[in-house]
Amino acid sequence: MTDESVPVDIIRVRGASEEAVTDYVVTESPIEFRIADVPIAVLMRTPGNDEELGLGFALTEAIAIHPHEVSAIRAIEGDDQGDRYEIDFAEGVVVDPEQFRRNQYASSSCGVCGKASIDAVRLTARAVATPPALESRIIFELPKKMRPSQETFETTGGLHAAALFEIDGTHLVTRE
Repeated sequence: MTDESVPVDIIRVRGASEEAVTDYVVTESPIEFRIADVPIAVLMRTPGNDEELGLGFALTEAIAIHPHEVSAIRAIEGDDQGDRYEIDFAEGVVVDPEQFRRNQYASSSCGVCGKASIDAVRLTARAVATPPALESRIIFELPKKMRPSQETFETTGGLHAAALFEIDGTHLVTRE
């Protein structure tokens, strides 16, 4: 068992047989990101690596274009649950939080639900001048390289993961 999962007593049914067993399920809880004390999004996540999630969120939503534009992702003081984070920006980086605020509740989402407009769905990230060339064999090896780092998936049998690799396929980090 890992901190990212909890034991649950279940009845496992296989064919006509039933067996009382303990299984493990992934722990999930909401996390809120804020800019200038304005809530901009609530996401579901497996707790842990929240600062990395915040930076990834800021970059994929084009709130920041480069990682150095974000000076800190910090837990909001006085938050007993530890599920509210402020995204701080480097000096000279101006961000209008209202531009990135999600206005609607979505019970399940790939990230599109809750956007204020179709324009907010379209990323404004700059195109890469020279896209990297990847060999197909490297792409097909990536899942195998991630698997040893997926402890919670090994325990529970189900959890999304993301990984960062060098262009040559060298594994840097996996987060579940």
